[in-house]
Amino acid sequence: DIPFRAALAKGRMNYVCLRHLNRILERREAELADQEAVPFAKVLAWIAATPTGDLDELDRVCADGGAPAVSLRSRLPCPSDECGGRRCRFASRCLLQRARALALDADVVIANHSLVFADGPDGSIFPKHAQLVFDEAHNLEESATRHFTVEITPLRITLALRRLWRTTKAGGTGALADFRLALQSSPPVSSTLADALFERVNEAVFAADKVRSAADEYFRALADVAPRGFESVRYRAADLSAPAWTAVRPRLDDLSNALESLSSRLSRILGDSADASDAQDDALAPLATLTGPPVWDEAVRTLSSSASGIQELRGDLAFVAAGDDPDSVFWLSVAQTRPDRFGHTPPIGFLQAAPIDISRKLAETVFANRLSIVLCSATLSVNNSFDFLSRRIGLDRLEPGRLLTCRAASPFHYDSQCRIGVPLFLPDPNDESYTRALADFLPRLFRHTRGRALVLFTSYRMMVDAARLVRPALDTLGIPLLVQGSGLSRDRLTRIFRRDVASVLFGTDSFWEGVDVMGESLSCVVVARLPFASLGDPLTGARSDRVEEEGGNAFFEYQVPSAVIRLRQGVGRLIRHRDDRGIVLIADRRIVSKGYGRQFINSLPCAAVAYKSEEDLFADAEPFLRPAAPSSAP
Repeated sequence: DIPFRAALAKGRMNYVCLRHLNRILERREAELADQEAVPFAKVLAWIAATPTGDLDELDRVCADGGAPAVSLRSRLPCPSDECGGRRCRFASRCLLQRARALALDADVVIANHSLVFADGPDGSIFPKHAQLVFDEAHNLEESATRHFTVEITPLRITLALRRLWRTTKAGGTGALADFRLALQSSPPVSSTLADALFERVNEAVFAADKVRSAADEYFRALADVAPRGFESVRYRAADLSAPAWTAVRPRLDDLSNALESLSSRLSRILGDSADASDAQDDALAPLATLTGPPVWDEAVRTLSSSASGIQELRGDLAFVAAGDDPDSVFWLSVAQTRPDRFGHTPPIGFLQAAPIDISRKLAETVFANRLSIVLCSATLSVNNSFDFLSRRIGLDRLEPGRLLTCRAASPFHYDSQCRIGVPLFLPDPNDESYTRALADFLPRLFRHTRGRALVLFTSYRMMVDAARLVRPALDTLGIPLLVQGSGLSRDRLTRIFRRDVASVLFGTDSFWEGVDVMGESLSCVVVARLPFASLGDPLTGARSDRVEEEGGNAFFEYQVPSAVIRLRQGVGRLIRHRDDRGIVLIADRRIVSKGYGRQFINSLPCAAVAYKSEEDLFADAEPFLRPAAPSSAP
């Protein structure tokens, strides 16, 4: 009964910038490629109606726009260092500032984890606050790690250069093109300096092209470092002298030099532009103000922002390529490119670095700076203890007596609403016959469940192989099969699955949590194998090594607890309402045959039953596959 105001807060890159939109509109012939015309028309129709300017709304409007819509979307928001604030001519109508004003006036502000980490010590995003609530707090370590990960990827290079300069049929677009246009209007510089700046812009465009070609060579050279069949490879500074990296070093030097050359040219342009405020010619002094005309002011600010991005890119490249920070893990990933005009898909490599241990940073920058914090999730405990999560995110670093814990009872009656089973008649998941045995069993299971099933895999390859094997049998049974990676988004697949009650959905990583399908459409969840993270995953490997270095047992102290939390999330997909019923099958006999399986079993919401035959399983599961009478509970 207490009245309050709530507001949704997102990062600035989630809102359309009216200045950027207006620039595209005014210079549409130069700014828009032919295939971007229709998506841009949809943008204009949307911006006339939206009260928020939230680009997530635009994603739905332009969902069928493909790559042109994605490219257009990336040019609509405004980075912080490019924003003119109150000096912007669109300040009174700024959609970001409208959202920030609502947040400042609210009692409760809702945001994602990443925005909390992005908020500076001066509270540049949120109003001053003493309380903080983290929902889905089991993801806190992962979301903090993702926020502080440094990447050197083709996409990052492309976006940085496109923001600076992109050749179009009408000449060019980007910060350098804006600056050149400003030189043609009424710049507060002498004609001699204007001519010199024109030439320096041309030099910078040429330097940007050199960065682009050097980056292409660098990423192609990186792809040759990884052994055939490997998607990612960890590396340290000592590894960079190995023969596999020999061809990379000159390509790295070329890219570093090209970035340095571009950065120095941009700095010289900006330096000369700043000096123009102290014009030497007395006749031009009245024009040589610190701010200059609005068009000039905006052009200089935009170019300065792009130059800062190039400088940050240089620093990140040096950091990631060196691989010498003992508190970070460095890895090389390999991906396939899109087919070129000859149909070739050459692989490319890219580099990433992430903090190994995020606990101290969270303790010092998040937990220490609030009066009270609540962390909640259905999967915070492992084996009925909060110790694992406390160590991972730094709660064990807090002063004694500050941490209070509570294990709340579930609103669901799992014993009467579901059965959790372990089919012992299937082979061990590490056996090479496992995928075929699972694929042979699933159609018989789905005949009993009448479709209505979600199958969770830990391996994309296993999922694809299983889908190929089960599809003919499901076609015969008239059961539609939906498979992640088939070209539809997770949300679209989930909507189809929810609507088509008889369907079956195969999913991997992103389907283990955050998927809510209540009612008849989901009556069976199959976990293909216990969700241990692959030691081939660089972050998992580095964190396991760190546990061992500190005298612990990585398998029991890190890998098993992490898998327990993941399993609990997967099992939790079944019961989403008090009227839901169904079965969960954990198709991994190790949960009962291995000693560590007891931690998994103790963390499940109800007892697990082991079945030696299909007949026993189907007979025991049948009551849970029949719909129950709706409850009277709210």
